[in-house]
This record gives sequence, structure tokens and C-alpha cells, in this order.
Amino acid sequence: MNCAIAWKNLESAVEELESGNGDWDIMAATAQAAIIMVFDYEPAEIMEQAQASGKPFKALARWLVYEGMKLADLDQARIKAFVEYWNSEMAPAHGNLVAPIKAA
Repeated sequence: MNCAIAWKNLESAVEELESGNGDWDIMAATAQAAIIMVFDYEPAEIMEQAQASGKPFKALARWLVYEGMKLADLDQARIKAFVEYWNSEMAPAHGNLVAPIKAA
């Protein structure tokens, strides 16, 4: 698998979730697994897919961080690396991406 395929899986999972048709728990678990798969790739690769999606870029990046922080099975260092990459490479054009504070 490559990042583009992982990204397409994420888009498909989110579309299914947003449709509301089907078992909510299964659709949510599928979307969560897709987020974990996307974060297996380097931040630059993820950014490339996010930019190509045509969705609001910074909002999409924030959403990935927010949802990723909720997933116990996702290495939180991957999220930190994503935010750091954004802040070093994307911030000049789009502004800083501040990671939400995880509730205790």
C-alpha cells in the first residue's frame, strides 16, 4: 500500500460514515483504522494527499490531528511529527497548526 491508497481508504470511510447508512460502530471503526493507516506515512506524503483532496487544507489537517489524538492505537509521536512538519513547512503559507490539548 502507498499513501495515496491509504488516503482513498480514508476518504471512502469518511463518506460512508457521513452517509449514515449502516452500522455506526463498524463505520466509525473503519474510519479510525483508516486514520491510523494514513499516519503510517511521512507527514509530507500526507500533506500531498490532503492538498490534492480539494478540501479546506488547514481544516483537514486539524481534523486529522484532532481525530488521531483520540486513538489509543495511534502512536502519538506520529501526530506530533505531523504538527511539527506543518509548522515548519506549511505555516509560512497557511499559518501554524496548533495541536489540541488532549483532555486528562
